[in-house]
Amino acid sequence: MVVWTFDDDYSIRPVANRMPGLTFVTVLEAKVGKSRLHLDFHPSDQNVEVDRLLCMGAKRADIGQGEQS
Repeated sequence: MVVWTFDDDYSIRPVANRMPGLTFVTVLEAKVGKSRLHLDFHPSDQNVEVDRLLCMGAKRADIGQGEQS
């Protein structure tokens, strides 16, 4: 179900008030290399979600964002 649209962006979810969802954003720049997919995850409680993923075997990774959460 589409839950919102704005210009060339839109977001879908299984049900309007239920996460997770996917947001699609149009990139206006010309393609110059391989196609890429960038995912941003927005859990309702980030700390709870991180703990859940770590319990399932996920590992923390330093991806070069410095002090970013």
